[in-house]
Amino acid sequence: MSKPGAAVLLVDDDSLVRETCVALLRDLGCTVYSTWSGEEALGLIQRHASIETLISDLLIPGIDGLQLVAAARQIRPSLRCFLTSGYATGITDPDVQFVPKPLGRAKLAMMVMRAPAAPVPTED
Repeated sequence: MSKPGAAVLLVDDDSLVRETCVALLRDLGCTVYSTWSGEEALGLIQRHASIETLISDLLIPGIDGLQLVAAARQIRPSLRCFLTSGYATGITDPDVQFVPKPLGRAKLAMMVMRAPAAPVPTED
């Protein structure tokens, strides 16, 4: 189970969404790394062993969210992964939890506070 102070990597190409989520995660006590691209996210995962949770938009420049999760798990198999989208309806990968946008404080708190198998509420 993650806890406040946990290191989270947030990936979203929309700067307003990214900045808002970073602020909310920091308010929850998390250490937050953020980027807009999958390739840069992989570099952050390689450089920062403390990252234990990845929250990524499904549609990002370069590699998409599903490809990012697959590559990130090659680097760190135990990484907890969440994909988000305002457009897609769900992800069928059993190792990735899908959380629909918009992301608010309650949804982000559930992602960093709960074990990966625990469902995240669809409403904030």
